Amino acid sequence: MEQTVRSLAGALGIEPVADVRCRETDGEGWFAEDDFVALVHRFHLVPSSPPSPRWESASAAGTRFVAALRQLTAAAPRDGSTLVCSGGRVLTAALLELDVVDRRGAHATWRRLAMPDACLLELDAVGRAELVSPFGSTLRRVNASR
Repeated sequence: MEQTVRSLAGALGIEPVADVRCRETDGEGWFAEDDFVALVHRFHLVPSSPPSPRWESASAAGTRFVAALRQLTAAAPRDGSTLVCSGGRVLTAALLELDVVDRRGAHATWRRLAMPDACLLELDAVGRAELVSPFGSTLRRVNASR
């Protein structure tokens, strides 16, 4: 993850800063791939409930991440942007929390994520979100500008 952040930040000419609130979701255990995908499916479909013991719920993760995102963007220069990098579960939980995707859309988005991947999201003054560039398209533009 750190290498991805440094690469994107370097391409955009910004200095990365770590914020623990933007971490991936809490979750313990090692699962076979099919079991893990099923857990993440439950994570998105029932966001108020952790899909497994010692896992964070999508609602808790999304609320945490969106609060950080709003604070970080509010502190950014008016003509600047904020680059936030994290893991796919918390990013899709944030899109769910922001009402950019619904429950099924969050899981479908998670399933389509490339490693690494990025999206462009705009927050207005009252906190409404618009997905300007979905996952899968933003990194191609950054790489093309190099």
